[in-house]
Amino acid sequence: MEPENQDDSEVLETPEETVEEVIEEETLELSKEEIEVLKAKAAKADDLERKNKQLFERAKKQSIAPQTDTLSAMDAVLLSKSDVEADDIEEVLGYAKYRKMTIAEALKDATLKAILNEKKEERQTAAATQTRGGARGSSKVSGIDLLTKAETSGEVPDTAEGMRAIAEARLARKRAAQS
Repeated sequence: MEPENQDDSEVLETPEETVEEVIEEETLELSKEEIEVLKAKAAKADDLERKNKQLFERAKKQSIAPQTDTLSAMDAVLLSKSDVEADDIEEVLGYAKYRKMTIAEALKDATLKAILNEKKEERQTAAATQTRGGARGSSKVSGIDLLTKAETSGEVPDTAEGMRAIAEARLARKRAAQS
């Protein structure tokens, strides 16, 4: 009969069993080390993910937040000293924003200068030709004009006021001739 030993280390084992136990122990040791490494990597990944979420939220808030288009003091001075018309200031601001440049750089840009010159020429042409026409009101025709028209073309006014103006103009002419 086999003697019963309380101590497992004294039990004789076959070489195959010993090799399997050694492999299992090494596997357990590697697994513990790997687990520690994996835990460290997982903690690092969680930290990076948290930071990434914070950055994403910050970027999202910045893109959603309305951007105030305020001019700096220097930009205001540049616009006032340049020969940019008040109507063209929005054009300059939009161009600078689109091209992602400062107001000073935009004012020096050849393309913007060409656009502003073209608008300036359009305003000058419109002012010279008065596209809307002048203010036309009813002008009162003098009695002398009515008398001259009646004498040359034979047309007499239809209203009593017009006839009275002709009569007064004829009397004024006669008085001037007698004096």
